[in-house]
Amino acid sequence: MAKIRRGEKHKQIAEIILKAADDGRFLTVTEIHAGLPYGCAYGSLRKIIKLFEERGWVTKERAGMSVLIKPNMLLYQWFR
Repeated sequence: MAKIRRGEKHKQIAEIILKAADDGRFLTVTEIHAGLPYGCAYGSLRKIIKLFEERGWVTKERAGMSVLIKPNMLLYQWFR
């Protein structure tokens, strides 16, 4: 299992997910990507979200043709 890191990019992605959840919304990868303050490839973002999922920080839920990223309590504990 990879080392758990909380780098600046991880924190920014977590904050986007948590802020939306606080507002009662869950985001797709595209919406998270649009909210990033820096440019990155979708593959890089998907890799970080996969890491979050492996750690139990987020859950993916199918919503029609989209997949929503839903934070779990562990994401709040690690990043707030």
